Amino acid sequence: MLDNKNEHNSPVLTVVPLTSIKDSRQVHNNSINLGNEIYRLLKLKYDTISKALQEEANEISDMIDLFDSLLASTETALNTCKEGHEKNSLPERLQGTAKYLDEASRVQRIWIKKADHNVAEQVYLDKIGTEISRTKEGSIALVNRITTISKMRIYDPRSLTGVLAGVSLSEDSMDKINKKMKELYVFERKFS
Repeated sequence: MLDNKNEHNSPVLTVVPLTSIKDSRQVHNNSINLGNEIYRLLKLKYDTISKALQEEANEISDMIDLFDSLLASTETALNTCKEGHEKNSLPERLQGTAKYLDEASRVQRIWIKKADHNVAEQVYLDKIGTEISRTKEGSIALVNRITTISKMRIYDPRSLTGVLAGVSLSEDSMDKINKKMKELYVFERKFS
């Protein structure tokens, strides 16, 4: 996106299209070779999310296993104590234990929900991985194809969870694009 002051509610924005470098494609004079900058940025994002997901998955697995063990042993002990008593005549301490068992089950369900969320995050990570494979050879900014388009045509990022969300070109790359735009579109008058 090139619009420095594009209003959030504006229906359009001005962009310089990007494309991936192809083995057989030479970079045109009107384009800027961005190298593998986008690849590196996406790879960093991928690695960061992947590490966090793995740590979270390990924690979730450990907690669910712990709760499985805790619930099983508590339930066994509670059932052993119940065998000699009517349900209504359970000692007060055993009734409290049954309540703790219910609470532990509730906390376990929370951890299971976290596990489901972790799976959804893995799907997001896989999307980033797909985009990484497309940008591995490098990217080109097609400066001569600068255009104003509807925001509806932008497919990524549409939200903070878009694959390219948070990925920005370096100041050096933006300077190269800016210089090429001036070269292509700004006419300097020479006064004699």
